[in-house]
Amino acid sequence: MIHESLRGDGMQNIIRFLIGLILLGLLAGCSVSSSEPPTLEPSATYPILISEVMAGKQGNNNYEFIELYNPGDDLIDLQGWSLWYRLATSEDDLPVYSWETRSLIPPHGHYLLVRSGEDLGLPADAFFTQGLNTSGGGLNLRNASGSTADRLGWGTAPEGFIEGVAAPKFQNDYSLERKPGGDAGNQIDTETNETDFLLRSSPSPQNTGSAAAPAIDVPFQIALSLPDSLQPGERFPLALTVRNNSTQPISNLGVEFPIPSEFTVIESPSNVTLSENIAVWTVSELSPSAEEMIQITLEVPWIYFTTAFRNYYAHSSADGTYAFGEPYWITVSTGSIPIGVARSLIGSVVTIEGVATMYTGGYYAGGGNVKFYLEDESGGGADLRPVRRGRPRCRYRRNCTSSRGYDALSRRR
Repeated sequence: MIHESLRGDGMQNIIRFLIGLILLGLLAGCSVSSSEPPTLEPSATYPILISEVMAGKQGNNNYEFIELYNPGDDLIDLQGWSLWYRLATSEDDLPVYSWETRSLIPPHGHYLLVRSGEDLGLPADAFFTQGLNTSGGGLNLRNASGSTADRLGWGTAPEGFIEGVAAPKFQNDYSLERKPGGDAGNQIDTETNETDFLLRSSPSPQNTGSAAAPAIDVPFQIALSLPDSLQPGERFPLALTVRNNSTQPISNLGVEFPIPSEFTVIESPSNVTLSENIAVWTVSELSPSAEEMIQITLEVPWIYFTTAFRNYYAHSSADGTYAFGEPYWITVSTGSIPIGVARSLIGSVVTIEGVATMYTGGYYAGGGNVKFYLEDESGGGADLRPVRRGRPRCRYRRNCTSSRGYDALSRRR
């Protein structure tokens, strides 16, 4: 028997309510079975960490390096970052290095700073000149906004350059390495230097070309080839090779190769795009155990300089892996420069060759204040004085050929 109050409008309201519940259930079922992926939270932002530091070895206090580590899954650019050092007894922040141009660290990879003039057995990514004190000091890594990204203090560590309790002071032939260390990587960061770092008796510096740590399966590699030595004004071929080390074909490998600003690109393949001095190349298909190569022709400027080919890599869009090539340092310090060019290099020490004209009243090259007038095919001419000992191949003749390899100071006439 239906109660009288449920008749009429009351009964209609109950029916509407039941229908509403049924529709809600259907909609809920539809949302569960939807093929749309759920919205994910943004991935965590990983810091760049100071991973290993060495402050000298027995018999060589300058045998120093500072290594950084990227514990994340993304490529990180250090442009705008800086590294600072402070002595235990000082409040002065001393600059160690500033990244003014694009400088990449691979995922789970390293970046190596080496004390200038030192050879660690592998190429540095960059060099620094600031010495490190073994008994106490601290490093402060700052990001592009000037905020502290990481700190390491050791021994008697200065305020502001330490996290929690300081790591132990350095010992000769030992480095301080962030845990777990070695092939396991350097991702431990409890905000306490004493806990995070250990003294390592066998230092193991790593650069951007070193293998990822922990290891990542990267089935391809990239290699660079160029002449062992270069001279001013020379044009030379640079070969870049990508190799498939796996038994499976690889598709759509992206290659980026920054070209140092000192060089001029003379010729590049049609499948290479140049953008802001970066050569971009896509390998559409690479068979198992196969390799592909491109060749770019570059020209050396008429100056002496040191630079590095670095930050070049191949990247798989399929699995997100990177293969970085090792930094390749090259110094252009020999070779003659045309006099016509040398005249514009005011204040520079250069090597020139040409026909020398000199006073013939019994003087010879290198004696007193004797000056040469030297000219060559470039049509240039300059008053020059020797800056090291040497004699021309003839004496007492007006148009004699100068000795090869004369160094001279270029001055305006």
